[in-house]
Amino acid sequence: MVSDQATSADVGLPIYPGAKPYKKSGSDSEAGRVSAWLGGFGIKVAAMQMESSDSPQRVAEFYRKALGKYGKVLDCTNSANRDDSGNALTCGDDKPDKGGMLFKAGTKAEQHLVAIDPHGGGSTFSLVYFRVPKN
Repeated sequence: MVSDQATSADVGLPIYPGAKPYKKSGSDSEAGRVSAWLGGFGIKVAAMQMESSDSPQRVAEFYRKALGKYGKVLDCTNSANRDDSGNALTCGDDKPDKGGMLFKAGTKAEQHLVAIDPHGGGSTFSLVYFRVPKN
């Protein structure tokens, strides 16, 4: 299943107050969902791109709290926590764009990510939900 519609419920995170959908130049959509199942293996991804007139720091504060319901919140902005050998969620190779911030919470099998970037006098941010079956 592929859809260009994703909601707050799909990504499992609230929408930042006053934020509106953000569409990059040349992009057809600001949100989407993908689910694919093959035999016993499946993957689900939902993503939304939003913008706010508030600073990246204010948006980050809101989403650090929101991500907390999924467990320990990892700040992958400047993290050296890239060890992917255990079962705990880590930053792995995930890192923000230059000047941005990246936060993760959940498990390796079910992750919630928030990437925040400065944009003009405000922010753009991506909300992502990623689920794969446990090995």
